Amino acid sequence: CGSADRLLSDLVAALLGDRGPEQHVHSIDTALDGLLALESGRRSSTLAGQTRHPAIEHVKSIIRHHYAEPLNVEALASEVELNERYLISLFRLATGVPPHQFQIAVRVDHARRLLPSGTPLSTIAACSGFADQSHLNRHFKRQYGFTPGVFRRLLLPA
Repeated sequence: CGSADRLLSDLVAALLGDRGPEQHVHSIDTALDGLLALESGRRSSTLAGQTRHPAIEHVKSIIRHHYAEPLNVEALASEVELNERYLISLFRLATGVPPHQFQIAVRVDHARRLLPSGTPLSTIAACSGFADQSHLNRHFKRQYGFTPGVFRRLLLPA
């Protein structure tokens, strides 16, 4: 379990570090990719050294920029000129999750970044593309192991 410990340590360092935003996001993305890979029993595409498919990178970019909008796989597939099923399969192979789960992870990460602002959790949920606060809570806890409220208290001790 040394790999998991190392990845968790990297993730905590990225969350608490004072690096620039791009390095911060890259560190989190790498750590989460590795942790998801360990949990699902697959090898991380980053760890396996596989090259990234340009269509998948483009779809990931679209999802990152439009995370709060409903996901339309048909439109994404059309954008990268791939069949829907093939896109989903290729996306899952490259990332370990289908596009919708990737979008949820991006939404949760966006919500996490808003927590220190003191914005009400219901507003953070809406701004991040979740139906309501309980929807955010469920996915946030799945991704980070804490509800957003607990995570906020850990980040900003009284």
